[in-house]
This record gives sequence, C-alpha cells and structure tokens, in this order.
Amino acid sequence: MVAFNTAEGWSRDASEEIADEISERCAREGFDVPPFLEGFVDRHGNGRPVQLPPPLTGAATRMKLSHRDRFAVLRTFLTAFFTAAFERPVFFAT
Repeated sequence: MVAFNTAEGWSRDASEEIADEISERCAREGFDVPPFLEGFVDRHGNGRPVQLPPPLTGAATRMKLSHRDRFAVLRTFLTAFFTAAFERPVFFAT
C-alpha cells in the first residue's frame, strides 16, 4: 500500500505499518487475521509478536463480533489511522 501526500509532494510505502496494525487490531479484538488478509500481513508485517493487553473479564469476554462487524471495525481503524497520518479526512469505500 502506498501513502500519497500530494500537497507536500511525497509518497511512501505504508505496507508494513498497515500490516502490523491489522495484526495488532485482530489480536486485540480476539480474532485471527481474516484469510484474505493473511498473505498481505505475512509478506509485509515485521513479524514481531503482538503484545496483548491483560485479559478482560465479565461481559467483555462474552462479546463476539460477526465478520461483518469485524470488517467495520477494521475500516473504522484504517480511516482513523490514515486521517491522522495525513492530517486530513480519508475515507474507505465498502
């Protein structure tokens, strides 16, 4: 994945950062990287183990998300990540 900033006239490979963030988010949310993203994460991730927060207790441990909800979470994260990185709104189509 390539990040572009036309206002400042630069572009760069953002694949490693995105792959690592996908791995971290999936681990934090308690689910495996979706099969269609595994190849991307394997090729571009840094391979470091993900440090997880302490386990949750109570109702939080019973919360299960559907694949559709998981992808919505991922899309929300990517939107926030790129918006912060480029200091302007970035949107992903579904």
